[in-house]
Amino acid sequence: MRLGPSKAFKLLAVAAGRQASLAGLAGVDAADDAAVDAACAAVAQDVSACQVRDGLWAEYESRLRDHRTYALDDVNRWLADEHDIRVGRSSVDRDRKRLIAAERVNELACTKIKAAFDLLKDLPASDMFAGGTKLIGQMILSNLINYSAESLEALKPAQIITMMDTFGRLSRDFATTQLTEVRTELARQQQGKFDAEVRKAQAGSRDGRISPAQLSEIRKAVFGEAAA
Repeated sequence: MRLGPSKAFKLLAVAAGRQASLAGLAGVDAADDAAVDAACAAVAQDVSACQVRDGLWAEYESRLRDHRTYALDDVNRWLADEHDIRVGRSSVDRDRKRLIAAERVNELACTKIKAAFDLLKDLPASDMFAGGTKLIGQMILSNLINYSAESLEALKPAQIITMMDTFGRLSRDFATTQLTEVRTELARQQQGKFDAEVRKAQAGSRDGRISPAQLSEIRKAVFGEAAA
């Protein structure tokens, strides 16, 4: 998960560029936001530097995530001692809270995925059912892509909570819509089969008619119920 572009993440990217020996990064002033942004852009264009950057980011996130082992001051010391990066304690605290919030969003998304599929799993097996589950899967995937870590960067905790609730509502609404469509299509297919069986029975009779009892048997065979 990548939370950037917080100050620490940017400066870790610059540090990665230096480790990868990219030209022009040795004298980047951490206080010069424009210079830092330019350095980050340069790192993003270099495969080797990106690999180093991703490793540093992963290590930083690991320390943010493990709050029982690493207090904020511990993470700050790691940044300063290992990478000569000095950011405020509050900045590290924000990164930690954002990481936890982002992971909570993913956990909630997984819960909603299961809820969406649970709405469909009891339907009779059919091509439409398979299509319905596929559509829901595509919807979920689309939402997860939209919930990239970068998109969470500027959100406040209250906004993240609102987004989580919205995702849950949309997931339920979408799943309910798909369930209705699947059931409608299944009913259409069953009605078509019923009509075909009625025509077949009529064709086999002498006068083209069938008795109420025959009609009831056909209905029961197709719909699983007797005539009302």
